[in-house]
Amino acid sequence: MELIGARTRVDFTVSGHMGAPASMVWNPFAVSTVEEAEKRLRNGFDAVRESCLDTAKTDASWVAEALEFIGGVPEDTIDLGRGVKAPRWYQRMTHINLPDAHVGYAVLDIDETGSKLQTFLR
Repeated sequence: MELIGARTRVDFTVSGHMGAPASMVWNPFAVSTVEEAEKRLRNGFDAVRESCLDTAKTDASWVAEALEFIGGVPEDTIDLGRGVKAPRWYQRMTHINLPDAHVGYAVLDIDETGSKLQTFLR
């Protein structure tokens, strides 16, 4: 999910219940160096590729073509200040994990000036 988010330049990824009683929001790369995060994305993609190709059998060439289209880790960077550059996805991607609907919800407002996320418990 993170690699596809990085490849498509999304700022937010969203998933459902992971056991937490409330919404959880985090940058999936916040505790990694750029190099560690890139390695994590590459290793995750390699695991998906291996699993898909093992399962595909007769459609293996089609699966390999689709995986090649998804490609590798994007290399475009943004300036973090003081001459430091990092991949856009490394700083900007935010993951939102939602609780079960009866427990709570989140509202994400996006406009020309940026975004605002609010989470609520019922």
